[in-house]
Amino acid sequence: MKFFHLSDLHIGLKLMNYDMREDQLHVLHQIVSYARKENPDAVLLSGDLFDRAQPSGEAIAIFDHFISSLKEAVPDVSILMIAGNHDSPQRIELYSKILKRQKIYAVGSLAGREEDDS
Repeated sequence: MKFFHLSDLHIGLKLMNYDMREDQLHVLHQIVSYARKENPDAVLLSGDLFDRAQPSGEAIAIFDHFISSLKEAVPDVSILMIAGNHDSPQRIELYSKILKRQKIYAVGSLAGREEDDS
């Protein structure tokens, strides 16, 4: 079984007013190209998908395009997502029932784990 493990994408990140969008689009395109070549069984996205708990519409559109492109490149791939400390667990889980039909599994928080409110 072949896995791709991605973490800390921070889609929507701006550093010192520098918009990372073009860099992020380039890297995400490379990931999709590599997935097409390597044909993984699963892709694990382990947190910090977005840079903010309430991502911009543009960041959501970039993520949607990335996931759609990944599923188009490797139709049978399972995608496993879990929220990180920059993500909103509720937002990540929002569409989990719908996504599950496409072999995309989203978990906002781990069962039995207390959330840190600090």
